[in-house]
Amino acid sequence: MFITFIKVWKQKKRINPEVNKVRSNLISIFLINTVVLFTLSLIGFTYLHSTSIENYFKENVTSVSFLKMMQKSLKINNL
Repeated sequence: MFITFIKVWKQKKRINPEVNKVRSNLISIFLINTVVLFTLSLIGFTYLHSTSIENYFKENVTSVSFLKMMQKSLKINNL
């Protein structure tokens, strides 16, 4: 009886590291999938509302450009 208990205990001890590896792999896969889905949702949200974001920047963000005095008028018109 005691010998069978020791055999079973040794078998469980051998299986246990494999179970821990599988568990840690599942946790890492879950975390990676969570981060990927969150990133994709942010990209999708930005894409869906890109026109409103574009209009906001067009109206509220000012840009200043400095031109050289010796530039040709063709280059200035292309800007």
